[in-house]
Amino acid sequence: MVEYELSRGSAMNNASNWVPPLAGLRVIETGQGIASGYAGKLFCDAGAEVIKVESASGDPLRFWSATGADTGGKPGALFSFLAAGKQSVIGALTDAAVQQLFVSADLVIDDGSLDVEALHVSAPRLVILSVTPFGRTGPLANRPATDFIVQAECGSIAARGAPDLPPVQAGARTSEWAAGLYGAAASLAAVLGVKSGADGVVIDASWMEAMMISTNLFSDPMWSLMKALMGIDPPGAARSVETPSIYPSADGWIGFNTNGPQHAEAFLHLIERPDLVEAGYVMASTRTANRHEFDEWVRAYTTKHTSAEILERAGELRVPTVRVNDGRTVLDEEHLIAREFFAPSADGRFTAPRPHYRIQNERPPLAAAVSELGADAIIDRKARDLPAVTRARPLEGLKVLDVTCWWAGPSNTQILAAMGADVIHVESIAHADPMRYAAAVMFLDRDQWWELSSFYLGINTNKRGITLDLNNPDGVALAEQLIEWADIVVENYTPRVMPKFGLSWERIHQLNPKAVMVRQPAFGLDGPWADRVGFAQNMEQMAGMAFLTGYRDQEPL
Repeated sequence: MVEYELSRGSAMNNASNWVPPLAGLRVIETGQGIASGYAGKLFCDAGAEVIKVESASGDPLRFWSATGADTGGKPGALFSFLAAGKQSVIGALTDAAVQQLFVSADLVIDDGSLDVEALHVSAPRLVILSVTPFGRTGPLANRPATDFIVQAECGSIAARGAPDLPPVQAGARTSEWAAGLYGAAASLAAVLGVKSGADGVVIDASWMEAMMISTNLFSDPMWSLMKALMGIDPPGAARSVETPSIYPSADGWIGFNTNGPQHAEAFLHLIERPDLVEAGYVMASTRTANRHEFDEWVRAYTTKHTSAEILERAGELRVPTVRVNDGRTVLDEEHLIAREFFAPSADGRFTAPRPHYRIQNERPPLAAAVSELGADAIIDRKARDLPAVTRARPLEGLKVLDVTCWWAGPSNTQILAAMGADVIHVESIAHADPMRYAAAVMFLDRDQWWELSSFYLGINTNKRGITLDLNNPDGVALAEQLIEWADIVVENYTPRVMPKFGLSWERIHQLNPKAVMVRQPAFGLDGPWADRVGFAQNMEQMAGMAFLTGYRDQEPL
């Protein structure tokens, strides 16, 4: 559900002027299933030519249906979403014609079926993405797996669910989508690096390792810190549920998130229980210890009000709150309708999400229809004219000003840093990145305890860090110097925050006409919810993921 708003120096005023940012790239997709399919889709949406190589029977996902219904020989909705706009050819991976496609490509996306080492030797400037459940090496490399197995192995399931009930998986095949996303991000950096003087690479993208980052929140270094600093053995995963989280309203389900004391105190006022502030319920530990009683107090409020009434009051108090949707009701969300996020598929058979970003306020055009199996004739492509290899990492020389906090923003810039970019992370001199406080509460008696949060340490590796006071003209002046230095400026606050400091897109563009600005507020830059606060838990609730997670006879998780 997170959307990206990207502004850049060259103006784009409407869809007719859309210049696909990845036009001219050729991607060969040999993998099957969601992970490789989603990686390929991300390139296709941005304008790359994506050619899907299938066997004579096609990708097994082609005719798959979530309900088990017969698709009548037509591609199912999921495959259509992943494959829209791609070309389809039939062939074996060893066919001479397919091998020639590999040589003509900028990127090959594989699911473990290719001999990627041999291909890398024959095409050393080619980028090869191999997306597999456990990676290409190690004792689990060849083990058959599903999303459920991967979630269990990475520790995600063990930590999810009520302490007095069995653990549960996260719904929606999360590991496959996460691996496709992380793999695509690394692949794009590598492809751009090759064009700027880096060598080709084999990218080994593991579902499990993507889940270790996206669902475990670096709990393994937290346990290591506990062992090193406190001399105690890690307790292991303990099942828990967010409190507050999801509750019945008078006409549906409503979801909350209270990541810090400020949100928690506002929430207690929302449910008309200010007395609980003095009783210590601002602290998550108190709410968790008295979870059943606390949940009853919350339900006493939510069941008396409609979701709309709760949302209105929560908005006034700045409590992160959303409706809890399923795959049907999410289509009725007023904010997503206003932003035109959903659109009919090319053949009109179903409604699908559009690409999750805008460039100069324009989304990529709607994707073309899904190609019939083997329907496309591929045009030969001349050999690429590439510079000599002069750099070790693909993004060396890229300068990034990281004005983000919490998780979504820092995780994006962490990928850039890992690929060689020079990333400077900016924090407020008065209010540090709140992720510093997460997981550091057990170290409050230590000097500089704010440097001991495994969450913060895990997501901000390979970056430089500074503090600025943007309420002070001198601090703003320093920020403007950094903007003049940067190639990319990234921020993830609500839309009103950066302009409040005089650092709107217009000002940034004035200071540095070549800079790209990436803005990723919870709900985008416009629409009725633009100024609302939201976190990951809210996105899961609103998008329908929470509805697919939990126990059969209880509220969604």
